[in-house]
Amino acid sequence: MAQFKAMGTVRREPATRIPVMASPTVDSKAMNSHIAVVDALARELRLPAERVAGAYFQEVARLEENARIKTFVSVLAVGAVRAELRHRGSGNA
Repeated sequence: MAQFKAMGTVRREPATRIPVMASPTVDSKAMNSHIAVVDALARELRLPAERVAGAYFQEVARLEENARIKTFVSVLAVGAVRAELRHRGSGNA
C-alpha cells in the first residue's frame, strides 16, 4: 500500500491547520496541489479541512497502491471522498 505518513500541518486562513501527509513519491509542488484540493473540497462540503484531509489522503494512498498511471489519482480521490463525506453527512453511514 502506498504509505502516506504524517508530516505535520500547514497553516491556512483563517488560523486553521490541515494535517499534511507525505509520500516518498510526492514532491512539494504536488503536495501544494493536494493541499489546495483539500481546501477546495472542504469549502464545497462545508466541513473542517482536517476531516477532509484525512479521508482524502487515505483515498489517495489506496488508489496509488495499484495505479500504473498516477496522473488522475487526485481527481478520482476527490470524487470518492466527496461521495463518502456527503453520504456520511446525510446520516446514512
